[in-house]
Amino acid sequence: MTENVAVEILAGRHFSIPERVGLGLWPHPPIKYEWLVSTLASRLTVMRFFPEEPRKTKAGEAVRESLTIENVDCVHRAGHGSVTRGLACA
Repeated sequence: MTENVAVEILAGRHFSIPERVGLGLWPHPPIKYEWLVSTLASRLTVMRFFPEEPRKTKAGEAVRESLTIENVDCVHRAGHGSVTRGLACA
């Protein structure tokens, strides 16, 4: 698995079985936790938010259930989460 594919999966992308076969990921080899953490950490050195900057939900919009990691500085990270609880209120 390449770093780019790992980052796409961590960002929430789903790969179909034909896509996985085409990428040589089916059946997938063991994925090492340490490798995943170091891959994500290296991406966070060049990105402020992963997988994307949090968005304010407007009234009437569905709330996106997600977790965003913010790269505050070279030592600190912050997690921003949102949970679906119906529609956003005004």
